[in-house]
Amino acid sequence: MYSITIEYNSCIGCAKCVAICPKVVYAMEDGFPVMFDSGNCRGCLSCVIICPTGCLKIEEW
Repeated sequence: MYSITIEYNSCIGCAKCVAICPKVVYAMEDGFPVMFDSGNCRGCLSCVIICPTGCLKIEEW
């Protein structure tokens, strides 16, 4: 299993992760993405791949 976390100190608020997510698990809040529906995430990792700063991290558990 895994989860995706956002390192906000690196995030530039570009919203690319929000736009590319096929399951709409992200939303913009105060200029930054938040994962509001993590249960709907299917693990395609499109958000991780498209992030220009690498602030989206995969944590396995």
